Amino acid sequence: MGKSNDKYVFIQSKEFEWYPCKLVSIDGMKAKVLYPEYKDETSIQCDAGRGAKKNKKELIVDLKDYQGNMLPMQNVDVNGNGVEYPDMVKFPFFARSCYFIQFKIASYELQALYPHW
Repeated sequence: MGKSNDKYVFIQSKEFEWYPCKLVSIDGMKAKVLYPEYKDETSIQCDAGRGAKKNKKELIVDLKDYQGNMLPMQNVDVNGNGVEYPDMVKFPFFARSCYFIQFKIASYELQALYPHW
């Protein structure tokens, strides 16, 4: 179970564009995150790492690579579960990464509804 002070963020990924992680700490311009390893791209979710195939590993991220020297926040509830918003104007946090994940969720839902589309 997540705690209300847990911070769920995205980090940049060459392979996946944006990757959901949990922020552990920030020290100056470095952030320590827990990086859950999922079995494949379709398994990557904003789920606090519960669906990951392996334990989360710690990574150090250089904040100078991010706009405003901050990691983009995930739109999740206190348990780290992704929250879908029918209107992106209502996103509490809006960054390119948030849009990307929301679009990914919508496209998988469309594939399920219209598999031959």
